[in-house]
Amino acid sequence: MKRTVCLLIVVLMLSAFAFAGCSRNTEPGDKADNGKDAVTTDAPQAAAERETVGNIALNVPEGWVVVPGNAGGQEDDNSLFLKENDNAREYIWVTINRQANIDSSLKYNNSAEIAPFELNGVTWQGKETGVYGDVGGTLFFVMTYGYTANDQVVRDVLASLSAAE
Repeated sequence: MKRTVCLLIVVLMLSAFAFAGCSRNTEPGDKADNGKDAVTTDAPQAAAERETVGNIALNVPEGWVVVPGNAGGQEDDNSLFLKENDNAREYIWVTINRQANIDSSLKYNNSAEIAPFELNGVTWQGKETGVYGDVGGTLFFVMTYGYTANDQVVRDVLASLSAAE
């Protein structure tokens, strides 16, 4: 009897762990569908507003919030987060970075490699949830959570990036 109860508990625990990863939205067309190859276009994006945050200038989709980055408790002029609202878990993280840091970050990024793509004359390359490109001599690294580089909102942000003047 003890053996049966222990076996039942182990099976239940393993089932719980197995299903824990199933909570992400991974249906075709969802934001976090890491198996898609084509650029997805959700509902047309509302007009974006041009903003400059620290050393980064970009178009912020209407209704989205910008959260300045920070490093060691200090505001970081080379980093920011874009979120659909203050409570959103998903984000787009934009940084001005060095190639060595980008290479290190991509090494531990478990998303799939993507083919390089071009937007407004800039070649972007990397992985589904982390891409980089040289925009007018400034190296930008963009990482996402809940989105991929194939999502239209991410492509819109990438296409709008520039160093602040």
